[in-house]
Amino acid sequence: MARLSFPTSFPKLLKLFGSVLAKDTADGASSVIRPLLAQQDIVLADDDAACADASAAHDNGEKFSKSAEKLRQDRDNLFRTPFKNYKNCVQFLKRLFIDNPRQLGDWGVTVNNRHRVVHGVGFIARKMQVGNFISKHELYAPGTSPLQSFLDENNIDLASDKSDANDAETFHSDLEQANKNKETEFGNRDLKFRAVKKNLRTIGSYLVKFFPKNPHKAGDWGYVIDSSKRAPRIYRGKLGQGQKKTLQHLVKGSELANISSMPFKIFRGKNAIGTFETVLPSESFIIAHGYGTLTLLNESKTAEIKYEARFNN
Repeated sequence: MARLSFPTSFPKLLKLFGSVLAKDTADGASSVIRPLLAQQDIVLADDDAACADASAAHDNGEKFSKSAEKLRQDRDNLFRTPFKNYKNCVQFLKRLFIDNPRQLGDWGVTVNNRHRVVHGVGFIARKMQVGNFISKHELYAPGTSPLQSFLDENNIDLASDKSDANDAETFHSDLEQANKNKETEFGNRDLKFRAVKKNLRTIGSYLVKFFPKNPHKAGDWGYVIDSSKRAPRIYRGKLGQGQKKTLQHLVKGSELANISSMPFKIFRGKNAIGTFETVLPSESFIIAHGYGTLTLLNESKTAEIKYEARFNN
């Protein structure tokens, strides 16, 4: 059966509208969609203007998206060394405080019940940990921090790390704002394009029905028609206590699996009467000829049943 393969991305939708507009303009009064446009109050000129507004918002959103990605890279690149040094310093102090690793808590470091260091998740949490750690080191008089020998030996400059971490936080703030701006612009795009998108679906469906013998003629308007056979659909369902349910269009030769802890019964056809098959937990029933439509019955009064089946689309 022929069906529309409707695009999902904005650029492709915009291209589709351009094709529809060009075809309608070229055909003029003989355009086969003119009756539909009149009936549905669709004005392509208005949609064209809406497309221009939506395109402007989309372009702005793309600019903010690229800016956000650049800011993310700059933030991560700048913060990489401070966080690496922080982790190495923490491990040094953990060995130093081997008899009481919870002393790391004074440095803003979280240690779990198994004496394992727990690093924050996400930039903000990790930047805070780095900042607290360096602040603790700065409380010591010059040269008296228990960390000093390790810093000297490994050429670690915590003052430089602190500066880089603060600059990375600035990048992060700019990144969050860029993401907000991006979402705002894409939201404006979708709002301005909503009616156009709806009209494109209406026109496409109309064309497929207008050319019932050759729906691929809708391709002249830019639409893609899919006539391929769809793969079977896998579905997981459930049935409450004492309930019954009719399943249709089951794939011949496939399995109807019982994935619950209770048995259920299968009746051929749309009624739970006559002969039946019982499917035990973790077992399956093979869909034989004549069982494309069947009825499930859950006789349990205490538990629901769950099943998995394949359906023809």
